[in-house]
Amino acid sequence: MPDNFAELYDLLCCPYDGSELVTLLLPEKSADGYDQGVLYCPICNRIWTIADGIPRFVNEGNVDLDVDIDLLARVRGRFAELSDEIIDENIERLKTWRDGGGGGWERDEMEFWEKYYADKLKLGDKDRAVTYNRLIPRQKHILGKLPKDLKRVMEIGCGTSGTLWADQKFIADKTYYGTDLSFNALKLSRTRMNGHYVLCDVNAMPFRTGAVDAILGFGILHHLPNHEQAIESFSKTLDVGGWLGFTEKLKTSEKTQESRLVALAKRIVHKVDRDHGDEEFIDGDNLLRLLNQICPGHYTCHYDYSVVRDVLVKITLDKLKMNSAWLTRVIIATDNLAVKMFSSVSHLFHPKNVMFVGQKQ
Repeated sequence: MPDNFAELYDLLCCPYDGSELVTLLLPEKSADGYDQGVLYCPICNRIWTIADGIPRFVNEGNVDLDVDIDLLARVRGRFAELSDEIIDENIERLKTWRDGGGGGWERDEMEFWEKYYADKLKLGDKDRAVTYNRLIPRQKHILGKLPKDLKRVMEIGCGTSGTLWADQKFIADKTYYGTDLSFNALKLSRTRMNGHYVLCDVNAMPFRTGAVDAILGFGILHHLPNHEQAIESFSKTLDVGGWLGFTEKLKTSEKTQESRLVALAKRIVHKVDRDHGDEEFIDGDNLLRLLNQICPGHYTCHYDYSVVRDVLVKITLDKLKMNSAWLTRVIIATDNLAVKMFSSVSHLFHPKNVMFVGQKQ
């Protein structure tokens, strides 16, 4: 358990007006010894709870709003700053559901993921497979391109923080801040890695300007209804000279999606014709435009290509059980070589994923 929660609270601010928050802690700790209490904005009178040491900034209609209502009931009459009227107003706010308001999640999605992580939390699941082993080499490739002297590293949409947990060497001497919309995911993440965890929406980050010197995200932006808004929001949390490091799923061309050869290759590789329903992608052109604004001339992108990548990853990771940043570099080089060699049918190899690392200017 980290012993510097005061440092975390000092980095937080009102996500609506950027105001300094008043930290009001109950004398009673949680069953696991974590802080319980609230964070109060005296400017807009909003209250956010601290449950089991986790500040909760996505409250409107949250599927587990009973956690917040219970804490508001417990602080009633115990702090001069919080009148009954202010507490009652916040309880009503909690009961107001905004579909898609929480970073794009709707109620059924939130219910699904809270149950998913609650089940794993009960089982004490620390299985590395939770983090999708096939992705870790790509993500570790990003970590290898970041400076070694980073001190405050934030991961948005961290889930169970699997990538950082799998690369203890990278995170060992850094303060880690994990953010997600799932309370149970954050609690599960805390069982595997020491750090600070905050429940919040990437479109309304509750962190002071320049609070951290690196922000990481592994396959999170393409789940958002407006990744441009999210990038502009969380980049304010990044200090000048700080670093962004992301992997994302790009929108592929219609030719690629309609190609019978691509469909056949995927069936051979995966042994089944998988149907993921409506897939989500990030718009690569908009991404590059935003990178040029935030990191002008100070970013690099690497692309993966669909069929080549799928085949190589299936062989190296699933069959040979190989997993390293070095192997990822080989796969990336092979992907790019394949595109050059088969330029006449390059539509079969349109980028499927992008990795980018940039320094904020």
